[in-house]
Amino acid sequence: MKKILAVYTGGTICTCTENDIRVLNLKQARRTIVNNYINGSSRYAADISDDFFVEAELDFSTLSENLTISKLNKIIDSIKQNINREDIMGVIVLHGTDTLAYSSAILSLMFQNAPKPIMLVSANRPANEDGTNANDNFCTAVELIIDGIAPNIYVPYRNSDGKMWLHLAATLMQCPNFSENFRNANTKNAFLVEENGIAILLRLCSELSEKRLVKNARTELEQDINAVIGDKAFLLKDEVLYIEPYLGLNYERISLNGIKAIIHGTYHSGTVCVGRDRENEKYDNYSILHLCDRCNAKNIPIFISPSSLDEGQYSSVYDAVKSGKVAVLNMTKEMAFAKALLGASCGIKTECFISYMKTISINNEFI
Repeated sequence: MKKILAVYTGGTICTCTENDIRVLNLKQARRTIVNNYINGSSRYAADISDDFFVEAELDFSTLSENLTISKLNKIIDSIKQNINREDIMGVIVLHGTDTLAYSSAILSLMFQNAPKPIMLVSANRPANEDGTNANDNFCTAVELIIDGIAPNIYVPYRNSDGKMWLHLAATLMQCPNFSENFRNANTKNAFLVEENGIAILLRLCSELSEKRLVKNARTELEQDINAVIGDKAFLLKDEVLYIEPYLGLNYERISLNGIKAIIHGTYHSGTVCVGRDRENEKYDNYSILHLCDRCNAKNIPIFISPSSLDEGQYSSVYDAVKSGKVAVLNMTKEMAFAKALLGASCGIKTECFISYMKTISINNEFI
């Protein structure tokens, strides 16, 4: 049997509790997670030994709240170095929950054409504590890879109600504050593992992967992107600004130095502050229109996400869109940031950026 590559990045799943504080302990985490799997109830456990999990080289580990773009580049490079190995059937990335949705979105784009499945596995508690879902999440990832799930980027995660979900990573949303549960922005991209059954689950995931790959002839821009990210020397660059709205946000205080694109989050109704109720009224520094003026002068596109221009949308969103290089995106804020990050790092020109974000589907990222 071929093996599984394990990339230990850190996070809760790689911690232990010392004096009531969770701290990273990769040595113990490796031993606990693997031993729990081998001694568990998985239908493949009897045929697996310690050396079934091949550890990828990574010169750091971190709690996921401390993840940076430079560290993410190292994770991407580690996967790139191993994804085409003939002795590997799939990849498991052990990751923290705090930034899981961001890494999931980025890996969905970076490894859109990967020949093998990549599973991001996290946990609500360390693997040796009561109430943890670490072992169930890990076991599900291992079994699905062995079962031959189609190449793509996935997140298996058991919510607090005991239900195990398999998410297509592209549309995974951040776990809300004061919650240990994840959900998917696109219901077609999330599956209840037990209810679907393995055979149905594998077929559904295969259909999703085929939908990603079987498209009309790729545009020249898509071909350019694939060529750039396929280069071993490619690195993501810190050139995208993400802004979360709040009452009293003063746009004059925001620096635009070195920025090539902006992702602007929304309130729950998909709205942003324009500071006025009619288009002929004046606005001040607390209006996104002030930011639009500054960005228009620097040729920086702004993307509002998640939002829409569907029936029933408020006038404020239409007002913002009319103000310049502003586009509304029907994707999660995490994916919007990831896609903009990739586009800016690939050097996509401003005149092509909106089309790239709104019309090119890389890996089922639209909601």
